[in-house]
Amino acid sequence: LTETLTPRRLTRRAIRIAQSKALSPAVDEPASLDAGQDRENIAKTSAIPHESSPRVPSLDANEGNMQQRIHELMELCTSLQRQQSQMATKIKDQDLEISGLKARVKSLEDKERRRAKPTQEDAPITGGIIDILE
Repeated sequence: LTETLTPRRLTRRAIRIAQSKALSPAVDEPASLDAGQDRENIAKTSAIPHESSPRVPSLDANEGNMQQRIHELMELCTSLQRQQSQMATKIKDQDLEISGLKARVKSLEDKERRRAKPTQEDAPITGGIIDILE
């Protein structure tokens, strides 16, 4: 069976997707407080016996609040994506700089080795006598 996505389910799904892409609740204190309050509200609601005619707040107020929440979450996602992109660019630039510096160090080391004149002390010890040609 395919699930039909009503506007309410779509909104809930969008919120879940946005929340899964957001920072962990420990990093975002207001969000973790909201989540804690939501859990308390759910627990209280579950404990209340169901009335024959439940009172429902205005759907327009709920929808507006949900839309505001979705908007805030989308802004957070956009901001995090922008930060991630900037960090990735910065890391790539630093990698290029590091590679360039490594190549320069190697070049300078090679140049220094070519300049140094081999002496008897620099020759590898092979257990025999080293002949030095003059």
